[in-house]
Parts: sequence; C-alpha cells; structure tokens
Amino acid sequence: MNNNKYILLLILSLLIFTFTITGCSTKEKTTEKTKINFNSLIDDVEDETSSILTDKKFKRGFVVRGLGIPIYKDHAEEETYGPAYETGYLFQYGKEDLDKPVWEIDQWSTRYAFHDESITTFKANGTEYTYTNPSKFFRVNTSTGEFVLGLEGEKCYVYGDREPYMEWPHLLIARDINRSFLTKVSDKTEVNILLNATLERYEDKMRIEPHPHMHAAQCMFYLFISNYDEATDNFTDMLWLGMTIFDNRCEYTEEFARQDNNSKESQTYKFIYNVANSEYLAENNNFYRNGEIKVGTSVSINFNILPYIKIAFEKAQEDGCMLGSKYENLYINGMYIGFELPGTYNLEMSFRDMDVRVK
Repeated sequence: MNNNKYILLLILSLLIFTFTITGCSTKEKTTEKTKINFNSLIDDVEDETSSILTDKKFKRGFVVRGLGIPIYKDHAEEETYGPAYETGYLFQYGKEDLDKPVWEIDQWSTRYAFHDESITTFKANGTEYTYTNPSKFFRVNTSTGEFVLGLEGEKCYVYGDREPYMEWPHLLIARDINRSFLTKVSDKTEVNILLNATLERYEDKMRIEPHPHMHAAQCMFYLFISNYDEATDNFTDMLWLGMTIFDNRCEYTEEFARQDNNSKESQTYKFIYNVANSEYLAENNNFYRNGEIKVGTSVSINFNILPYIKIAFEKAQEDGCMLGSKYENLYINGMYIGFELPGTYNLEMSFRDMDVRVK
C-alpha cells in the first residue's frame, strides 16, 4: 500500500472527531508500513525558515478521492463512487500537460460524487477554476493559491439529521509530506502554521434540536505525526495533531486528547490531540462577534505548534498509544484542512496564504 493510501485510509476511518467529546470553553494509518521518501526536491527555502509544502498554488491540480462510507446504510446504492482511497480521477483544470498532483480532495459521505460528470460542472475564469455539484463546490486560484470550500449539509442529510454512529460529510484538501530533511520533529525549534480564512456562509438547517456531542459544523486543520523506524525504513504508527479553525457550537474549544474509538463504524484507534483554540484565536481574531457567529469575518493564524507535538506524544503514550515510538523518530508526513459536518449545516470558507514552515 502506498503512502497516499496509508494516510487516506487512516483519515477515512478516523474521526471520532472533536465534535463527539470536544469541550467548549467560555474563555476569552491500521498500521500499514509505508516507505519514507528521502529523495524529495528542495525548494521554498527562505534563510533559516523553510516551507514543508510544495505546489502551494495548486498548479498541478488535485487527485479526487471517492465517497467512502455513505451516511445512510439503507440507501448505500445511491452513492456509487466507492471507497475513499479510490484514485485515478483528477481535477486538472481541463489541462493535459500537468504533472501528477501532490494534493487531493476528499469528499467522504457527501452523497454526490465529484467523479460524476453528469452532475458536476467546471468553470474557468482566467486562473480561477470552480467545480460544483449538488452538495458541494471547490474553487481555486492558481495564481494566488487562494481556495474556497463549500459544503451543503442539507443536500447530504436527505433522510433526516444525523443519528448516533452515522458517518458524516467531509470536504477536505489533503496531502502527503515526504520532505524528510525538513520534517523530523526533534531537529526543529519551530513548526509554524500560517493561514488566513474568511467565513463566507453559514446556515443552520437542522430539523431537530442539535445535540452538542452529535451535531456540529467544523473546520479543522490536522498534521499527521508519524513514527519512523530506521531498522525497517518504514512509518509504523501515527497520531493526529489538530487545530480547530471554526466550531459552530462555541467560540473557544478546549484541549482534546483521546484515542479514536467508539464514534462510528470507521475508526483508527489512533490518538487525537487538538490544541485549545484560545492559544491562536482571540476576541478580535475569531468568527464570533459578541458571542454570535458572524458571516464575513476573518481569522489570521501564525502559530508555533511544535511544543504541542511533544505534549500530544506524551499524552498518547499515557493512553496506551504509540508505545513503540520515540520522540526522536517523529516526522510530519501529512496534513489536511477542511470541513466536517456531523450536523445539518451549510458552510463556505475561503482560505489564503496557507503554509507550514519550520526552523
């Protein structure tokens, strides 16, 4: 199994996610062995600070993954575009001379597949490209690197709001990060997450009173922190290190630390650690104003997440996870950003200047 499938199968089966137990504050990969690539190209170096991302303007396009597990098992035949690790379908802006994408789009449990060309439209306007179908859209500008995600929860939950242990819709962009010379955690003094995001639309379409542990609209950013075994030349275990960018249930989310289990059919038993978002958001740098979600507001993030990698690793081992791993063997080997809608909500956000830079 290649590294893409390793990460994607892990992501697919993850997400007990933060909505199941994540608290709101009132404040202010199964282990498949995967070869590490030591031959990545060096670029984006600026003095002592280096980006670990390549193709940050998405000029190569995207691999499009499958729908994965449907929300409603009784209607599974209505979602025909298969397992989440499905490969081979590309968004490359109608061009035929582009290199293979390093980015991918994940659309799990969103009912209408981007693969279905009978319901997916494509528009080009200069260097801005848009893909739209009944449940979602994706827009990218390959000159600026700005991208927009839009996900219609009401078009996914067509047979009623989410019930316990159901899957839920995702719309994410994700990638492997194989630049090993830059991603060994113990060699770093900083791992900085940079991002600007604007809330373009938020709509509550719940039919019932939402349950705070079962229904939510979230935008999440995750790094994959993986253990590299020098003896076998493989990644052998991992944890999820997350940042909550938006949560419709509360202005500030608390630290979240626990194993991924008992949420739904798909689960990885890997450890999840989410940083309390009061560490990088504030009263005037938030999607809330006076305690209410405010469409049109923006946030700017420039956050050194490195100290939390060690905290996450220590908590994982305390919980019985990653027991065969060492901090000195940890690498950043993947990331994703995007939406999770365990509730019936419509969400649209634009993103720019996204980067992960290390020192």
